[in-house]
Amino acid sequence: AQKYLDKKYINRRKMGFSIPKYSWLTEENIFKHIKMILNKKTSLDNIINRKKMNEIFNEFENGNESHSNRIWQLLIYQIWDGLFISKEYSKEQKLTDL
Repeated sequence: AQKYLDKKYINRRKMGFSIPKYSWLTEENIFKHIKMILNKKTSLDNIINRKKMNEIFNEFENGNESHSNRIWQLLIYQIWDGLFISKEYSKEQKLTDL
């Protein structure tokens, strides 16, 4: 890599990176599908307060980007549950088909 990259990049400490969750979650009607997925009854109901989750949804829809991580984690859990616990989903499905 030294042949192609500046030396300051070769010798610097490792850095993490973040993903643009807010952009992904707000992309062209995706949040509508996410809310439908998260409102399905699953094992998530045993560990989360639905009233609080709906408050988070409302705040997110009103522009509170800080909820992006919470919603992302809930979505990933719900999809994991659908794939491996309830087996409601298949690995070939798209998010908009769930």
